[in-house]
Amino acid sequence: MKSQPRRFPATLRRVIDGDTVVLSCDLGFHVWADIDFRLARINCPEIGTPKAQEAKEFTEAWLDGRTITIETSKCDRYGRWIAEIISETGRKLSDELLLAGLAESYPKSKETK
Repeated sequence: MKSQPRRFPATLRRVIDGDTVVLSCDLGFHVWADIDFRLARINCPEIGTPKAQEAKEFTEAWLDGRTITIETSKCDRYGRWIAEIISETGRKLSDELLLAGLAESYPKSKETK
């Protein structure tokens, strides 16, 4: 049975690289948790490559000071939750990184365990 996506409000704790972040998520009932997320549908340059720092800085700037919504339903093979990160205006961080030329589309079949 496929899991239904769940939505949580969240704020930025730390950006690891362009497509991996740690967010503080409101799980409800006054419970907050810091959770590792991998952005859905994209792959940013790996640390140590020319555009990696640019992608990381873009992600930091896009998330800085925002309360965002996380939509997630599954983990990747490294234990990170795969997530759409959505702004208050409905824009998705994955789409913004693609439009900026700082990410490539990532095949869905490789995202799941």
